[in-house]
Amino acid sequence: VHAAGYVKIGWSDRELHQAINVAGARNVATAIHQQKGRLVHVSTVNTLGVAAPNQVADEESIKQPILLCPYIESKRTAEDEIRQLVSTRSLCSQRLCLAPGTGNLPPVRCC
Repeated sequence: VHAAGYVKIGWSDRELHQAINVAGARNVATAIHQQKGRLVHVSTVNTLGVAAPNQVADEESIKQPILLCPYIESKRTAEDEIRQLVSTRSLCSQRLCLAPGTGNLPPVRCC
């Protein structure tokens, strides 16, 4: 389980966000692949795009964040890196979206 990350909302520490959130995720995924292991990458809802009113946002939504700070940029880039590694290597990605309300959205498995 990779849940490490650097969180600082605001406009500073862009390089630190990139080093920890992007390079860190890439390094963990690469090491897991080399050991033929399994990876659970924990991210943030901030990686989802903003949907139109009365629609659910997902990875295909337009990526217009409410606040595009270094944290959100780095988490989006880290997810893009993980998705790229999943598509080019024998890694598996599974998403679980927990949402308030009457129930949770089902997990989506991409292998």
